[in-house]
Amino acid sequence: LIFVVKENCHQYFTREDSNLVFTAKITLLQALTDCNIKVPTLTGRSLLIACPEVIHCNYERQIVGQGMPYQSFQESRGDLIIRFTIEFPKVLNAKVKKGLKHLLSN
Repeated sequence: LIFVVKENCHQYFTREDSNLVFTAKITLLQALTDCNIKVPTLTGRSLLIACPEVIHCNYERQIVGQGMPYQSFQESRGDLIIRFTIEFPKVLNAKVKKGLKHLLSN
């Protein structure tokens, strides 16, 4: 008897071993200033994750114990990994560019 397990795609998550990966899309403003990210869970709850740090490309946030159960230790769980995609503005006018240069050069 052979069992073939096929993993279905999920609307919010991908899986890496026992870890769940969620990709949060945030604006450049959110990346540079404090923001809160609403993250769904498999149980239907939502976690509100505070992100007071500056978020950069390839930044990840790890929430311990919010992933899938380990196959050999059902009472323990993997982690929830939040990866960030930063949406940059398409166009900035001259006034905004000048203001940003002034703010970011200090």
